[in-house]
This record gives sequence, structure tokens and C-alpha cells, in this order.
Amino acid sequence: MGILDDIKPRQKKPRPTAWRYEPLRLNVSWDDGRQFGYGARALRVACPCAGCVDEWSGKRTVDESTVKPGLMIQSAEETGRYAVQLTFSDTHATGIYSWDYLHALMETLQAPGQPPA
Repeated sequence: MGILDDIKPRQKKPRPTAWRYEPLRLNVSWDDGRQFGYGARALRVACPCAGCVDEWSGKRTVDESTVKPGLMIQSAEETGRYAVQLTFSDTHATGIYSWDYLHALMETLQAPGQPPA
């Protein structure tokens, strides 16, 4: 890493302009013009917390088949200016979803040619 790495402009990361949750979905509007509805079950399966992802290996420890199809979001609270913490109907509440993580999830949760999750 050289001195030019410190002074060259960094690419601006997309940030939410608005967000709201419904029992089955977290809706986010991004400042890059995109909008996405994240399904509650998909978010629970993708939970980034230490209880759902092994801290050493990065391996997901939640088996998707154990997350019930009717799972709902019970509450959502913004954490600082960088994330949202979700509480699900299965009482899971330790996942803090950074805006960067959620923006990246758009690509993995939406299959080509399919509507948003």
C-alpha cells in the first residue's frame, strides 16, 4: 500500500434513503435509485450474528430447513447510522444487519429474471 492509496477518492457506498418493515418484509430504498424488499425468512436465514455464523470459519450454522416459512419480523430498530437490528417471531434478535451487508444481499436474494424477494 502506497501513499496514493491514502489520497485517491474512494467509491461512495450506497446508503438507505428510507426503510420500513412489515411482518413479512423489510423494504429499503437506496440512494443509488434501487429499492428492495427483503423477505423475513430470507433475512433470518442470512442472519450475520455470531450465533448463526461460526466466528472462526465463517460457516453458516443455521440450517435453512429449521427456519419456518411463516416467520415474521416483529420489530426493527436502527443501530447507529450503519445498521438495523431485527427481532423475528422465533425470538431471534441478535442479528445486526449493516446497510453494506443488506445492499450486498440484494444480489444473492434476487435470482436473475425474478422479482425481489
